[in-house]
Order: sequence, then C-alpha cells, then structure tokens
Amino acid sequence: MHHRAIMLAGLALILASPALADGDRPAKDSGDWSVRRQAGETRYELRKGNSYFAVTCTNPRFGGGATFDIVLKGIDSTAHSETRVFVGGQEYDLRHGALGVGVTDCAACSKAFLALWQALRDPHVDRIELKRGETSVRLPARGGDTALGNCTSDRER
Repeated sequence: MHHRAIMLAGLALILASPALADGDRPAKDSGDWSVRRQAGETRYELRKGNSYFAVTCTNPRFGGGATFDIVLKGIDSTAHSETRVFVGGQEYDLRHGALGVGVTDCAACSKAFLALWQALRDPHVDRIELKRGETSVRLPARGGDTALGNCTSDRER
C-alpha cells in the first residue's frame, strides 16, 4: 500500500508541475492588468468601459508566440488595419491581420510588439493610449512589471 501512495504522489507531482512552472505562477500584484492563465496560454488584459487591450501569449512548451486584440469604444479592429499604442512618450504601431487579430509574425510587427511588451513591463508605466483613426482611448496600465510574464512574437518563436 505504501508503494502505491508514493506512486500516486509522484504522478500528481508530474501532472501538476507544468502549472507550477515559472511562467505559470500567479502574478503577485497585477495592478490594472487582468491575468488569465489557461492550458498553454496566458491572456493579459487592460480594460476601461467598452475598450480593452488584450495580449495572449502562448506558452513556449506549446510553440510560443503572441496575438493581441484591441477594442476601442466598442469597435473591434478591422482587417489589415493598424492601432497606434503610446507608452511613456513612445509610439508602437501594431498591425492587425486578415481577421482583425493583432499579428506578430512579420519583421516589423515582431519588432513593434517586442518593444511594446518591454515598455509595458516598466514599473513607471501608469497608463497607455490607443489610437485608431480619430478614435483615442487611455487605459490605466499600472503593475505591468509584476503582472506581465515572458512573451515572444510569432516570428521569434
């Protein structure tokens, strides 16, 4: 019986270990960020009213990469459009693909996304501004330094 208990405990540890891996720990203080971890990916979201900025990072064990979704005043991104994101005085131009989903697979897309991700992790960031056409929205963005995990672009995976 003792041998069976040891085997079951070992099996439980093996099954639980992916959820306890470094990138899957809950954030200590997510600030303004909502962080949702699911099997194989983590979704990071800033929201204010009917506007939001969300990034889904795929766990490297499942291939890595990232996509993003940006809704401004209830209006989703359209196919082949661009949203400008301003963080700490810097502008990052994010592109949306054929379905309006944010893409990180082209060279320029990857570079902009990775630079933005790094900027969002700065402890001094307290808000971001999103602009698409004439529509502009500011979202609170405190806590990125502790809430945001590692994330890479589709091109870099």
